[in-house]
Amino acid sequence: MQTTDSQLETFAENVEFLWKQANVPVLPCPPSPIQFLRDHIQCSKPCIIRNAITDENGVPMRLTLDDIAERLDPKKTMLTVDVTPDGHGDSVRTMSDGSSIFIQPAECEMTIEEFRRRLRGQTPAHDRTNIDLNERPILTDSITRLLSASKEIPDESVVYYSRQNDCLRKELPDLYKAFPPGIAWAEEALGPEQPLDAVNLWVGNERAISSMHKDHYENLFYVASGEKVFTVCPPANVAFLYEQRQYRSGRFQVNEQSRAWEVFAEDDDTKAHWIAPDVAILNSDKRDLLLEEYPLLKHVKPLEIRVREGEMLYLPSLWFHRVTQSCETVGVNYWYDMRFDSPSWCYFTFLQQLQHIKEVEDPSTS
Repeated sequence: MQTTDSQLETFAENVEFLWKQANVPVLPCPPSPIQFLRDHIQCSKPCIIRNAITDENGVPMRLTLDDIAERLDPKKTMLTVDVTPDGHGDSVRTMSDGSSIFIQPAECEMTIEEFRRRLRGQTPAHDRTNIDLNERPILTDSITRLLSASKEIPDESVVYYSRQNDCLRKELPDLYKAFPPGIAWAEEALGPEQPLDAVNLWVGNERAISSMHKDHYENLFYVASGEKVFTVCPPANVAFLYEQRQYRSGRFQVNEQSRAWEVFAEDDDTKAHWIAPDVAILNSDKRDLLLEEYPLLKHVKPLEIRVREGEMLYLPSLWFHRVTQSCETVGVNYWYDMRFDSPSWCYFTFLQQLQHIKEVEDPSTS
């Protein structure tokens, strides 16, 4: 009789055979709806599409942060920006008392001009000494106020415009007019059961990192300038990513007197499911240290996808992804609802429970 470990090994090999590709397919132009449905949506396979969004001259649309400032009033248009000490937003950190906590970024309201100044004034990641966040105390007073950019944010803070609330349509409607209201060929393939839920704007540089997570959306991400770097794992890897662990929730804030970073824990004992390990380390010389703490990651083979200016990435729903940029980058993504009336959703939720089964059989994996 096979052990759970050997069964998982076989399963991991099947997953790799099904989804692992040396390169994600690059389509020279938008596919027909039937091609997109057949070759990518139904089989849950990412692809890069060129010429997906073009300007009046028929060339890929380009938009930089300077272009945004020209289109909008840079001194009056306000943005709500995510701010962190080191660029890692929405991530699990180990605190000085040994506990692990899921920490969200601080939020700060600032003008486009202030955001641009701070983004470009940041020390490049490779030139900066890492901040030791493990010594930050967990404070128990829950607060939700917005920070004042000019008075409170430490100079070396990392700023990232990464609202996920349909911000382009709701908060920046004048800028939204520059983009198509939706992706027509994708909408025909998805059908009316999967409407457009959000159109979001993303502006940041190589310092900002979104930790590994999944979304319940069909994601079409267009890079208007710069380069996005996605590290992805297929949905079937959920059994190996330690996603079902729960962590107390908190948020970064800046002390008003000392201007030092602090962590405020939520006072309602809110728990969050999140992936603590950084899977990008699996491709580095720190791999063995990571596997000592998270042995099931040996089954995971993350794939890096670089999406360049003028390209659009289709990332199917439930694909796990860690995201950063190689330089100052502007991106726009279209989120379409996923289908929950699908066998794939049932299989996915079953696989989520395999982590619990494995940890019960072998506590060393917990």
